[in-house]
Formats: sequence, C-alpha cells, structure tokens
Amino acid sequence: MICENFYCLADFVNPGIFGTYQDFRSYYELPLQECQNPEASSDVKDLANERTRELMKIADTFVLRRLQSVNGHTYLQLYAQRKDTVLQDLTPLQIITVLKKYATIPHWLRVRKPLIY
Repeated sequence: MICENFYCLADFVNPGIFGTYQDFRSYYELPLQECQNPEASSDVKDLANERTRELMKIADTFVLRRLQSVNGHTYLQLYAQRKDTVLQDLTPLQIITVLKKYATIPHWLRVRKPLIY
C-alpha cells in the first residue's frame, strides 16, 4: 500500500516516470515485499536492495529532502503567526444579496430565546 501511494504521488508530479502501475509493481514493489519475508533468500534481499537504490536515485531527482542540520538554521525558521481582522463595509451588491437571502428565508430574522435566563 505504501508503494502504491508513493507511485501515485510520483506519477502526479512526474507523469509516466515509472511507467504504468503494473510495471512499477512488478519491478519495484513485489521484490520489496518479498524481501520482508523472514525466510527470504540472500538473492531476493540483494535484488530488493538494488531496487531500493534505483528507486531512491530516481526519487532524489524530484523529492526535496531537508536534513535536520538544514532545518535548524535560522534562515529557515518561520516567523510567529500574525492574525489581523479587518472590518469593511459591504458593497452595494453584497447588501442586495444579503437582503435577498433574508427575503426568501424570513425565519433567519426571528430572534431566538437566549440560552441563559
């Protein structure tokens, strides 16, 4: 399932980079799954390691990876989030639209009883 998700993301970014999903599955995914079997032979493990290296080499061309050492630099630190609320008058078209909504659904104008008496 993880390989299928990776294929979908990679194919979205670089269409056709791995061919069809069936090609990707037979060439990359199945050897990697077979390698996870505890009783897998050394040939199967070697093949899976080779396919992993190939996959990583291709993925490195379009996947941006940042190491911890790069993430720690001050130039990458995000500034504190700032939220501003700006109140502005409605335009004439917005006023007409709101009035039309209230005219077609008059129960919106009813005053509800307060929750606290």
